[in-house]
Amino acid sequence: MTFLPQTEMSGPSQIIGGEEVTSLTDSIARVTVFIYDSLTQGKCTGTLLGNNFVLTASHCLSSNANSLYVYFTPNLLTSLKQIPQNIERRKVIAMIPFPMAKANINNTKNLSDIAIIRYDGITPKYYAFASFLPYSQYLKDGALTVLAGYGANDGVLKKGSGVLRKVTTPIASLQFSQTEVLVEQRKGKGSCHGDSGGPAFLVINNLYYLWGVASRGYVDTKTNLKDDCNQFSIYTNVIYYSQWIKEVMSKITSQVKQ
Repeated sequence: MTFLPQTEMSGPSQIIGGEEVTSLTDSIARVTVFIYDSLTQGKCTGTLLGNNFVLTASHCLSSNANSLYVYFTPNLLTSLKQIPQNIERRKVIAMIPFPMAKANINNTKNLSDIAIIRYDGITPKYYAFASFLPYSQYLKDGALTVLAGYGANDGVLKKGSGVLRKVTTPIASLQFSQTEVLVEQRKGKGSCHGDSGGPAFLVINNLYYLWGVASRGYVDTKTNLKDDCNQFSIYTNVIYYSQWIKEVMSKITSQVKQ
């Protein structure tokens, strides 16, 4: 089993059109983590929820929880070049996809692409936990949302991973589906491959509130273009699943205490 990700780590990576998050003083850096599957070398992003829980996309889960790791660093590339053995990482000990996620995987809408993972050990210093958006009325078409992730900076080459970046872009349609939101990316700003599972925030009174989880890209079939991260992205609406999230976290926490 490899200790560190080895593929696609030689060049820069970023959310499309975004800016690098360089310090743990940044609110986004303190709640966003890198998820790595040592079995498939898959790379995703997640959001810290407290009590060692991370919110991510269900398609980011491995066939075996033992192959998943959570990395705590805004810039994995720099950390690998400096002192790799000092990189903070935690082994995943539980993974819980939404019950209908597997059945919905081939749907075009309402995939239920959301999951919770739990890691072992102590959460590193300086990290915090995301707060859910308290009122759904703030979520509306045209509202600016902040996306974050460790994904690719080139939707065509699909290269790069390991550097946390953020970008601000409008919500295109809140009515895309009952449980999903369409986010605008046609102006060169948005999420891409490797940002799956990453957070979408609304900023209210200078505070970041989590409302979405990155699921997949979306291409308007009329344009007949490939998914190269330059049209739309689809985010799972966290508010719709908030009760399930709370119930899962409560149940697992109670089992650990017993």
